[in-house]
Amino acid sequence: MALEESAQPNDEVIHTEDGITFVVSDRFMPYFSNTRLDYTKSIWGGYQFQFEKV
Repeated sequence: MALEESAQPNDEVIHTEDGITFVVSDRFMPYFSNTRLDYTKSIWGGYQFQFEKV
């Protein structure tokens, strides 16, 4: 994952119901198919992103 200033011509722009926008390169879209991104508390007390297949 990386932060980008703007989407490239072949990128997929995904808007969530919560107002979050993700930009995913078209070559990586198969990895995100049927996937949920969750922000959960880790066992060490911090928070982390976790990808889950649905």
